[in-house]
Amino acid sequence: MDSPHAQTLTDAPSDDRLTTTLDLLGSRRRRRLVALVATSDDPLPIETVVDRLLDSPDPADDRHSVALSLHHAHLPRLDDAAVVDYDPMDGMVAAGPNAAYVAFVASALTRADANAPDPAIPLS
Repeated sequence: MDSPHAQTLTDAPSDDRLTTTLDLLGSRRRRRLVALVATSDDPLPIETVVDRLLDSPDPADDRHSVALSLHHAHLPRLDDAAVVDYDPMDGMVAAGPNAAYVAFVASALTRADANAPDPAIPLS
C-alpha cells in the first residue's frame, strides 16, 4: 500500500513540514480521517472509514458523497504525503509513516483552539 509518490514530512525543513501539515489539516474530513487512521492498529476497509466519518454533524453527508470525496480527493492527497497508505484496488486504508506526526499537530491545534480567546471578528 506504499505510495510511490510518498513525501517524508520529517525530512523536509521544519517550515515546509508545518506548512504542508497545516494544508493537509485544512479539511475537517481529513482531520477526522487522520485521527481515525492514526489510532487504528490495523488497516481499515474503506467501508468502515466511511461509516465512522458518517456520524458527523453535516446533514449533507451521505454514504455516496463521503465515499467519493475520500476516494477521489482526501485519501490520494494523504497518501501522497505518506500520512495514510491507501490502496484503491483492495479498498484498505492504514496509517502511513507520517500519520503520528500529523495527528499530533491536529490534536495540538484542537487543544489550542479550545483554550484560545474568542476572535474579535467572527470567522466565516
